[in-house]
Amino acid sequence: MKKRERLPVIVFFVLAYGITWTCWIASILIARAEGYLLPTIANFFQLRREGFSGAGHIQTAVLFSLAVYGPLAGAAAASLLEKRGEARNLLKQMARWRVRPVWYLIIIGIAFILAIVPRLLGEVTGQMASARAAAADGAYGAALTLPVLIGLFLQQTVTSGLGEEPGWRGYLLALLQRHLNKERVVLVLGILWALWHYPITIYYTLQSLVDVSPAAAVFTLVMALAGQTISLVGMTYIYVWIMNRTGSLLLAILFHGLSNFFPGVLLIGAGPQLGIVTAVMPWIVVFVLERKLGKENFPGDRLPVRERGAEAEAEAEAKAKAKAKAKAKAEG
Repeated sequence: MKKRERLPVIVFFVLAYGITWTCWIASILIARAEGYLLPTIANFFQLRREGFSGAGHIQTAVLFSLAVYGPLAGAAAASLLEKRGEARNLLKQMARWRVRPVWYLIIIGIAFILAIVPRLLGEVTGQMASARAAAADGAYGAALTLPVLIGLFLQQTVTSGLGEEPGWRGYLLALLQRHLNKERVVLVLGILWALWHYPITIYYTLQSLVDVSPAAAVFTLVMALAGQTISLVGMTYIYVWIMNRTGSLLLAILFHGLSNFFPGVLLIGAGPQLGIVTAVMPWIVVFVLERKLGKENFPGDRLPVRERGAEAEAEAEAKAKAKAKAKAKAEG
C-alpha cells in the first residue's frame, strides 16, 4: 500500500474503533455507577416495560446507541479522502435495492435458521424454560405484538445494520479485496469485526459472572472472546458472499438487522449452553453453502459488474452470450 493510500485507512480505523469504544466504555461506566439499563436488544422488552428513569438515563442510552455508528463515520471520512469516487460508490451500494428478489428470501431464511435451530434445541433440552415461564405470566408474551416486533427489527436495522455495514462490508471489504486473496479477506475482516465488539463482549461476560474465582473469570472471558471471534468469522463468509454476488449494502444492512432481530425474539431467556450452539450455527450454514455452491462460488469473487446492479449484470451476460454466439457462427 502506497504512503498516500494509508491516510484514509488510518482515518477509518481511528473513527471506527475510537468512536465506538469511547461511547461504549463511557456509557457502560455511567450505567454501572447509576444503575441504568442500557438499550441493548437483550434489554429491549424490559426497557420498554419499565421505561427510562430520567434525563440522565436517556442521555446515557443515546451515548450507548451512538457507538455503533463508528464504522459508518469511518467509512464516510475515508471514502471522501480517497478521492476515487469511493463515497459515490458507497452511497450507490447502500441504495441498491434492485437485486434478484430471491436474495431477500435468502437473507431472511439464513437469519431465521441461525436462530430457530438453537431455539428448537433449547426446547428439546429444556434450555428455554425461563422464556416459557416469562411468556406464561405475560411479562414477555404480551409484548410480542406486531408493532413492537416491527419496531425492534427497524431499531436493529438503523442502528447495528446501518452503523456497521457501510464500514465493514462497504469500505473495508473493498479495500481488502484489492490487496488480499478471498480466503484472507474473510479471515482478516472477520477478526477485525470481532475485535471491534470486544468491549461490549467483555462487559456482558463479566456482568454474567457471579461468585467465581479470578482464574475462572479470566478463563470464561477468554473463551467468550474466542467463541465470538470464531462465530463472527463464520458470519463474515456469509456477508462477503452476499456482497460478492449482489453488490448491495442494503441487503447486508437488512441481513444484519434480521440476524439481531430473530435471536432477540426467539432466544430471549435461553440457557447459557445454547450460546455455544448459536456461535457454531454460522459455520454450519457456511459448510452447507460451500458444499452446495462449491468453493469457487462461495464466498466467490467480486462480480465485475456489481457497481451497476442486477439489470446491468443481466445485460452484460446477454451481451457476452451474443458475442460468443456470433463468434461461433463466424467460425462455423
